[in-house]
Amino acid sequence: MPNRAIAFNSTRKPAGAFFHWNTPGEPIAVYFQLNLIDVLEGNAVRAGSSGTVGVLLGRREDGRLPTLILEDSETLPVSASRSDSESPFDNRDAWESVVGHWRAGPEKRISILGFYRSGIFGEKSLNVHDLAILEANSTGSEQIFLLIEPHAEKPTSGFLFMA
Repeated sequence: MPNRAIAFNSTRKPAGAFFHWNTPGEPIAVYFQLNLIDVLEGNAVRAGSSGTVGVLLGRREDGRLPTLILEDSETLPVSASRSDSESPFDNRDAWESVVGHWRAGPEKRISILGFYRSGIFGEKSLNVHDLAILEANSTGSEQIFLLIEPHAEKPTSGFLFMA
């Protein structure tokens, strides 16, 4: 699963501004609405060691290069008392509710395009829990997973994985 690092910058952005991720040879491009990056970074820094998880919401545009346009997210509760071996995605009721609400359909302008989780410093790969949530929620098309490495004193890092 390829990944690319992106650095978040937390200055206020115009509503229509996007960060464009595209690597030569990759079959898809990804656009992040910049205010979404601010929200994800703020949530990750505030969550601290308990972490934050959620879904990435947006739309897919098919063209010469298929593009995922990420516009919003929904954060899910994470137990502050969970151990490192427990999945932060274990709140089944919350996941089923969010996935059911945001499932793609003709009446939906945006739907789930992927997932995110904040990680600990130096963690730059998906773990077994991340892979399980991708597999359990497969849409049949490209999905992304954003691993956020929060930093309170310097720019937050993000690692983008395609599935």
